[in-house]
Amino acid sequence: MIRDLLLTAPRPLCVKEIYEIVRDSCLVKGYKPPSYQSTLRMMWLLRKIGLVKVVREEPARQRKIRKFWKKYYAVTPGMEDHPAWINPNKYVFYPEEFERSYKFYTTFAKSPSEWMRMISKMRRTYRGGRPRKT
Repeated sequence: MIRDLLLTAPRPLCVKEIYEIVRDSCLVKGYKPPSYQSTLRMMWLLRKIGLVKVVREEPARQRKIRKFWKKYYAVTPGMEDHPAWINPNKYVFYPEEFERSYKFYTTFAKSPSEWMRMISKMRRTYRGGRPRKT
């Protein structure tokens, strides 16, 4: 959702603008919207991976102790179709699991019937049960 939003936006967007658009979109569709902190963390994660980049910074407001900067983000050129867009959290924190699931999706998910056969086989294998006799 964030990738599509950044790709279709006419200009780079800050986290607050991204949050407001995502929140309104979720409310229209009847979903529970993410929190601002969740959106902020996702932008930090996308920046850590290198999927988005900071285009410019400007001072947002002045406080007594420190100064806050508003950062505007855009998708990094060449990273529009990177596999990490599927699940950035799993890509960073569980890379083996991401690679296994991505390999599964790209290799075996060719038709719905084949998909269901693979899922049922995985369920029997991971639950420790024996395959049923047919």
